[in-house]
Amino acid sequence: MNHKIGPDKVLRGIALFTLVAMGLAAIFRMKYPGYDAPHGALLFDAVPYFFFAFVLFGLFYGQYVWIPRLLKRQLLTVLGFVQAFLCFALLLFGLLPMWVSDLGASASFNPDNVEITIAILGEALFIVNVCWTLLQPQSAAEPLPAALTKLPEPVPLQADLRPVAPLQAQKKTKFDWSRWLKAENPVEKFGVTAIFLAVGGLLIVAILPESRFLVLFNGQKHFVTMGVLWWICAAPFAIFSLAYWFQAGRRSVPYDKWMTKFHLGLTFLWLLDFVRIVTMAQVAMLSRIPDLFLDNYTFELYVLLGAAAAMFFVNVRATARAAAK
Repeated sequence: MNHKIGPDKVLRGIALFTLVAMGLAAIFRMKYPGYDAPHGALLFDAVPYFFFAFVLFGLFYGQYVWIPRLLKRQLLTVLGFVQAFLCFALLLFGLLPMWVSDLGASASFNPDNVEITIAILGEALFIVNVCWTLLQPQSAAEPLPAALTKLPEPVPLQADLRPVAPLQAQKKTKFDWSRWLKAENPVEKFGVTAIFLAVGGLLIVAILPESRFLVLFNGQKHFVTMGVLWWICAAPFAIFSLAYWFQAGRRSVPYDKWMTKFHLGLTFLWLLDFVRIVTMAQVAMLSRIPDLFLDNYTFELYVLLGAAAAMFFVNVRATARAAAK
């Protein structure tokens, strides 16, 4: 098999980079709250900067995955790489006005304008790529990879299945690491995320035990280690993974692919909103002016988590109906 790294994989890698950078910036921002603390002024604007960059590159990645499938043509790879690396260079360039004091640049050179430039330039290059592909003759355009246009294979005869049956039974009893590295069903998708967050929290407790955030409990402020925050984020993913596993009778059942992705996306949206609200709560507790909208922000978490739970039942119901037909 020919595994080529395309622009979609590069964009996905950049989106993951911005997500990790946003998490690290949020951790150090809670560790050094306020503009007067060391690194506080540098990290205060880095969290929303990387969050918006994560949304942008996630959008670019989604476009490069879905638009070729809709057009049934492969977009121009060279122009895709130009979009990915040029926007990533601008992303790193936009850190200069935040992290370099006395840069001497114009006031218009700020992170907000850089992000707007990335959005406009990235979308413009993508539109040019789509237009160029549509203007090419059908024979001149690059076909989709074989994985996207694969035809169903003929069903083998019963006689051909008999000698292979013992080997298949042997493979089922063996733990397959590749299934977890390339998760396909919801048990593995949610389970991998839960394991990543749980292990990440454990590493933070072991490596950065001094990193803590404030929690208001019984009218008093308590410092809790940052690893607990990661474990709280891992809880919904672990619960949904176990729920899918138990609902399927402790087996791997192929649930609806798109509903599973939508369910996973809703849970990730809850995760991002949870980190955002926790960060805002830290600033509110350290400020003399209370945040009057904090309760409304907390309500968003319940809404997103309730929507993710509802999507679980919708996915289970749709799979049960498809199996009954």
